[in-house]
Amino acid sequence: MTNEKVISYIAGIMNAGGFTDWSILGKGKMFHPETTMIITNKRLLLIAVPLPGAGQVIGTTNISIWQLILARKDIEKKLKEMLSSMSLRQIMNSNEKNYAINLADIKKVKLTIFKKLIIITRSGKKYKYYIRDKNDQKRVKEIFKEFM
Repeated sequence: MTNEKVISYIAGIMNAGGFTDWSILGKGKMFHPETTMIITNKRLLLIAVPLPGAGQVIGTTNISIWQLILARKDIEKKLKEMLSSMSLRQIMNSNEKNYAINLADIKKVKLTIFKKLIIITRSGKKYKYYIRDKNDQKRVKEIFKEFM
């Protein structure tokens, strides 16, 4: 998109929309590996920041969940590297599971007491993500105040 500018980001998010991964014979993948939300003046980009093991399930261990718990700073550091060296198009194309929601399509945003961000589009589709960090929760409230 032309004239698209990054406004903010939230590193270390986790999909809260239900069944998230699969594993067969000790190896699998996540259906929703997104770990970061980039907010631009036009869209909300939900992306998987590429760290070793991201999006992988080994045995019954979801590696991305451990990264969110233990390596949030690593996710943010890699995201900053991506933002400084890649275009938004390149970032979106860096993982086939990355997707975007146009801000114009957002009808309502809620942040529950359980740290769950719920984004509801005008078509009724719901996207749910856990926002673990308290400072990020405050930023989410400020970023999406027009939709709350």
